[in-house]
Amino acid sequence: MCKATFAQKSYLTNHLGTHTGVKSFQCNVCGATFAAKGTLASHLKSHAGEKPFYYNICEATFAFKSSLTSHLRTHTGEKPFHCDMCKATSAQKSYLTSHLRTHTGEKPFHCDICDASHPLMGSPYVVSSGSLFSNFNPLHTS
Repeated sequence: MCKATFAQKSYLTNHLGTHTGVKSFQCNVCGATFAAKGTLASHLKSHAGEKPFYYNICEATFAFKSSLTSHLRTHTGEKPFHCDMCKATSAQKSYLTSHLRTHTGEKPFHCDICDASHPLMGSPYVVSSGSLFSNFNPLHTS
């Protein structure tokens, strides 16, 4: 059960989309859909090609401050995300989310062709949330 709390009703409404799977906001450039209007607004920056966040040590640039923050961890070795079930740590929350599936057995990515399920993006050949890119799956090539 989620215990998230919010100061504004609109924040709660946006958050509920993460549980319901409803994605009402669509990118007019690539068709990607999002549960929150703010997430769509952030996504649109990726199409503009702007990368205002710069790290002078390795000269990497990023469209989002959060991407720079994650990148900095590759230099510092910081791993602030901890698994409550084992001693695993990770530099990114998404890595921890994937790791947790090794404990829960959750397999949220489904192949539309053979109905196989997989726990991780990219495993095998998962390219978008919830679907497999069958053109690269050796089980489904002609």
